[in-house]
Amino acid sequence: MSEAKAEPKPTKEQSLKAIFEWIDSDKDGSLVLSEMKKFADALNKQDAARLFAMADLNNDSKVSKDEFQKFVEGLIKSTFAKIDANKNGKIDKSEISSMVLMMIEGVDFSKLSSGYIEGLREEAEKELGTKEANFEQFETWVLELLSGSLLKCKGSVEVPKHLTNLLAFNLDGKDWSKLLGSKTLAAHEEKKKADAEMEAKIKAAMDLAFAAENAAKDAEQK
Repeated sequence: MSEAKAEPKPTKEQSLKAIFEWIDSDKDGSLVLSEMKKFADALNKQDAARLFAMADLNNDSKVSKDEFQKFVEGLIKSTFAKIDANKNGKIDKSEISSMVLMMIEGVDFSKLSSGYIEGLREEAEKELGTKEANFEQFETWVLELLSGSLLKCKGSVEVPKHLTNLLAFNLDGKDWSKLLGSKTLAAHEEKKKADAEMEAKIKAAMDLAFAAENAAKDAEQK
């Protein structure tokens, strides 16, 4: 009896297409903020507006397939740079342990077993360590895991934290502009900062007015 052939692994393009189509609810070929929220929620409740600003490279309030691909590549590229400690353009077997530590950072250890952590290491070594994976191989692997996680469940789904840890969401506007040549995120963060400062000034003024009112009432009572 012949053994069943293993399913071929998806290519980078196939995984990106699957992820994009999962997000693109109205199937019009571009993403708006409300659709990005679905993706942001799945990625452990990321800030949807910030992710949208990262992806909207030309600042036209929508994200094309090409922009989305560059956005995801940028996230993974930043992670790869952190893992590639010796900067040889590959993930060596010696760097796998550091990657596994990155993957489990912030995960509830009460829900992890040593076997689970070792399983992550073995899977990573199987997919990457024996090949000394370059960026393209690492990117294909991460995208396969991400698309598989999103498509596994219908409706509400949250990607495991050990996987979202492989996506660098902590880049600031300056870093993102340098990485992808887009200033959209920097503008978004400046506006958010300005809004927060205005809110703080309004609150301070209200607190002063409230204190003055209380002082006047106290004076009347005396």
